[in-house]
Amino acid sequence: MFSWELATFPTQDVISNYCQVYKKCHGPPSTEHVCKEMFPEGHHYDSQMKKPPYEIDLSQNTYTTWDTMDVSVKAIKPGEYFRGFFLQVRRANCSHPYQYEPLGTFTINPVDNYLLKSQNCLNNLKSAVSHRTNTSLSKAVVKWTAPAAKMGHLYFVATIVKEQDIFWTDVRSEIVTESGRDDQVYEYCPLKKLINPPHINTTPKPTIETSTSKTTANVTAKRDNGSQTLLVSYAVTSFGLVMSFMMSLII
Repeated sequence: MFSWELATFPTQDVISNYCQVYKKCHGPPSTEHVCKEMFPEGHHYDSQMKKPPYEIDLSQNTYTTWDTMDVSVKAIKPGEYFRGFFLQVRRANCSHPYQYEPLGTFTINPVDNYLLKSQNCLNNLKSAVSHRTNTSLSKAVVKWTAPAAKMGHLYFVATIVKEQDIFWTDVRSEIVTESGRDDQVYEYCPLKKLINPPHINTTPKPTIETSTSKTTANVTAKRDNGSQTLLVSYAVTSFGLVMSFMMSLII
């Protein structure tokens, strides 16, 4: 998808060291909270509630142990883009005690090492993948390898960021069914969409001006024949104070 005219491509370790030194790379931290919630709280905004303009495409919709498939995170319409994403695979069973555990491993094409990175989530190696820069993309393609043991039916889930204040959590793929399993019982497990606590949301809101209380102070200085006369007029008008005074009289 991305072409780099280089004879060799640096490994992710080399690029990670570059990122640590120059502080120019992006992507979510691999903390337990972030890996479980998949919510970018550092953005200080709620997730978008309307239908996302993105989708997760898979090269196959069934799996068995050690299967490998291509996974595409992409914009649905031409001209649409995203600047970041965080992708995992989870069990399609909300009652499972480890439903939030990311499964399998992701592999990134070496030509995309500058743009994408695999991450270790909840002690599972390369169990998530995300952006490395904030370059505008219309599509990102990675490979996913299934675990050594069957995990039941699965699905891919992502948080996709367009701008600092515009992102979607809980973007899901179709269900990936376990090969040879007869039951078709599966479910999507909802992820967080609202920042918590709500009062730290910095989404701009209309400014409402009130005029219940107003204080003005005017200072005028006059000079006449070497003498200085200082005239100070101080006027205070307060609706709230007047009301409080009247209430005290009534009581």
